[in-house]
Amino acid sequence: MKRFIVISLLTVHATVLQAAEKGASEALPQQTQMPTEAEIQKAIKETLAEKPTEPSTKPERPIYGTNDRVTQRMTRAFNEAKVPDCLHPDAMKFTPPQLGPVVLTEEFALPFWAYAALNGKCH
Repeated sequence: MKRFIVISLLTVHATVLQAAEKGASEALPQQTQMPTEAEIQKAIKETLAEKPTEPSTKPERPIYGTNDRVTQRMTRAFNEAKVPDCLHPDAMKFTPPQLGPVVLTEEFALPFWAYAALNGKCH
């Protein structure tokens, strides 16, 4: 990269020195005029004439429809397997607060919530 920069600077320096020796008008390229509005419009028309417009090949509905039974089943499976957020009601989906047949609620379920958060059962 450094070599490229050095070579570029030397080339520019040599070009400037040559321009100073020969005169600025001879060494530097002449500035061209901007195309007129008519020339621009003509070029646009020629370009559009060369390239025919193709009809859209976009399907009317998605390839995998939302009413497909397989899609619905996979969506439901992904939603059930998703790790829940610890601050939402389903935080303890994978670690239910139970001691045997007894279901714990409210502040008695807090240790289970902490256990779920520490073990990555919710995030």
